[in-house]
Amino acid sequence: MVQIGYGRAGWYSYDPLDNLGRPSAEQLIPELQQLQMGDWVSMGGKPRPATAMRVKAFEPNRWPLWEHQGCPWVWVLRPIDQETTRLITRGRNRYTGKDVVLPLGPVLMELGDPFMMRKQLRNLKRRAEQLATTRRSATAGAAGQEGTAVDSSVLTPNRGRLAVLEVEADIRRPVEEVFDYCSDPTHEPEWNIKMTGAERLSDGPIGVGTRYRMAFASAPSVLAECVRFARPRVWELVGRSKVRTSGWRGRVLPSGDGARLVLRMELQLHGPLGLATPLLGRRMRPELERDIATIKAKLEQTA
Repeated sequence: MVQIGYGRAGWYSYDPLDNLGRPSAEQLIPELQQLQMGDWVSMGGKPRPATAMRVKAFEPNRWPLWEHQGCPWVWVLRPIDQETTRLITRGRNRYTGKDVVLPLGPVLMELGDPFMMRKQLRNLKRRAEQLATTRRSATAGAAGQEGTAVDSSVLTPNRGRLAVLEVEADIRRPVEEVFDYCSDPTHEPEWNIKMTGAERLSDGPIGVGTRYRMAFASAPSVLAECVRFARPRVWELVGRSKVRTSGWRGRVLPSGDGARLVLRMELQLHGPLGLATPLLGRRMRPELERDIATIKAKLEQTA
């Protein structure tokens, strides 16, 4: 939250409207984590009184208060339990006689701001939950096996938007069994109803460099290559089709008497279609949640 702002991490809302088309950051930016009284939070362009807010006050990990020409905007974090926090935000606008004569600005603010604020809160929620999942998994992975540290991203976006989805499930099967089943894409048609086939194109054991051709019912085929393979903890693939580039990461961690499976999908549409990447991400999330539920059911049925 403290890294919000134009020219910083972005506004996490509708980037074409409030961030000049630049995608808002998906990860923490270390150099933007130190909030100071008087810092600028730009709404667009070079920070100045007309285009930016100032940090008027804050309490670390509790609340920051911004102010723009006498109008406050506050964020409040209220702990619910050890793993849940409620984020509350409230802003106040002040209009003048000039706004009555030329009401376009106030009309746009009053009609559009609720939708943009809702989008911003949902995106903050998603990023914070993904960060928590990554940290929990990294801690468990470090305890279970050294040398399997996970980078923050599979893909490096090429001047475009990146949709990131992550889901997890606890499965009552051994870690090695979950890893072997899930890391072999030829099994994917068994749990992904959109995939009609997966063909392995490389000889030898599965590992870095193994290539696959994946066919889908309503999308172009994908050529994928394994770019990381550390049995039984983590694997990564990068796939490309005519319309998009995809990255997959799977992690398998010890969990009680079974394993925790964490699946991460990164999507980037090519060319002008890139504007629709956030929509694709929202559409794919329930599909990924359904897929991991199917994996869990299928593996536990064989117990």
